[in-house]
Amino acid sequence: MKALIIKDLLNLKSYFKQLVFIYGFYLVFSLMGIWDISFFVSIATMLGAMMFISTMSYDEMSKWDAFALSAPILRKDLVTSKYLLMLFSLLGSTGLSLAIAVPVLLIQNSLALIELLAYTGSVALVIMTGFSIILYLAFKVGVEKARIAMLAVFLLPTLLIFILGKNIARSGIDFSQVNLEQMLPAAAISAVIVAAAVILIMYRLSVKTVQKKEY
Repeated sequence: MKALIIKDLLNLKSYFKQLVFIYGFYLVFSLMGIWDISFFVSIATMLGAMMFISTMSYDEMSKWDAFALSAPILRKDLVTSKYLLMLFSLLGSTGLSLAIAVPVLLIQNSLALIELLAYTGSVALVIMTGFSIILYLAFKVGVEKARIAMLAVFLLPTLLIFILGKNIARSGIDFSQVNLEQMLPAAAISAVIVAAAVILIMYRLSVKTVQKKEY
């Protein structure tokens, strides 16, 4: 398992160099005030977590899975290593984005740490849930088709939230009587449970797909 992850990290040397340039680009624009630093956090977290897609492209081009299965490697390990890589890359990119965002906000004298952590955690949770679905699709139909599906996975919920928000605004519901602060802990716990359930389901479906797949 460890060797599979190390193999993927070695394949990502060029990707890391590209990330440095992209992070610098978005950071400069955030410092200039063109974009809010929260936008940088979102982009940095997503791009970092996307590393697993590049590793799957490399594997697909080199027919790696077929070669790996000729060695004493379980099919389940091929899936588990990718999900772990996604988790590690997400945690790493989230931590890095926070390490950059906090000093910037301190310099700008606008640091609201609780709000920043809550926003970053929400972004990371959404990205991890969405990418777990993308990872399953990559095993199921291939990397290129999964890339196309990625647009639907992330844009569809955004569109639904936008439509829901518009309908709520038109309904005239008064939210001034609702204590949102008391609802936040329950909402956060519910979101974590739903995300964990989706990720676990996608992982098990991915394992079943790879076990039945012919290479």
